[in-house]
Amino acid sequence: MNINRVFNPDNIFFRFMSRISDLMILNFLWIICSIPIVTIGASTTALYDVTLKLVDEAEGYLFKGFFKSFKQNFRKATIIWISILFIFSVIGVNLAFWIKLKSVTGYIAVSVMVFIFFLFILTEVYVFPILSNFNGTIKDTFKKSCILSLRYLPYSLAILLISSIFMGITIIFPFTILFMIFVGFAFYAYINSYLFKIIFNKCMCCLGKA
Repeated sequence: MNINRVFNPDNIFFRFMSRISDLMILNFLWIICSIPIVTIGASTTALYDVTLKLVDEAEGYLFKGFFKSFKQNFRKATIIWISILFIFSVIGVNLAFWIKLKSVTGYIAVSVMVFIFFLFILTEVYVFPILSNFNGTIKDTFKKSCILSLRYLPYSLAILLISSIFMGITIIFPFTILFMIFVGFAFYAYINSYLFKIIFNKCMCCLGKA
């Protein structure tokens, strides 16, 4: 066995460990910057900004790249995040109201609200990745997110499936919260970034690169 190959920085093991360490750092940054709650939008945008670059092998300084995106997109991301929370609240209140009604009208209203909720979830998962990589107003960001989520529905469903798996495992096996604390959130964004990169490459012209 060639000892130089074993300790070569380009060795697949070292590359794997390097990527894991990058994701652990990003996970730490995301958690710290998300603690005020209201900043979750900005920290998620910054997280995707870096993970999309990692997928592209366009690696740079993690701290610098994260905080540059965090600062650059803070206003838009915060407004979007608060808007998302508000919309979720409205949908939740409406669902609770119509479910308690227990009538034909209520069942129809619940079906409509569930459909609206599904469409909103599809749109929401695209918002911060798009904001991190493309120019546009808040309205444009939501519009692009909605269009892409429906235009590339199979990818959107795959992203939702990944989200469901992460959530399901964490709920069923509470001890996996340790994985989420150390690397999980960044790992989730990194996996999704492969799908987002495919989508973004397919429609680069219409999105307007930042």
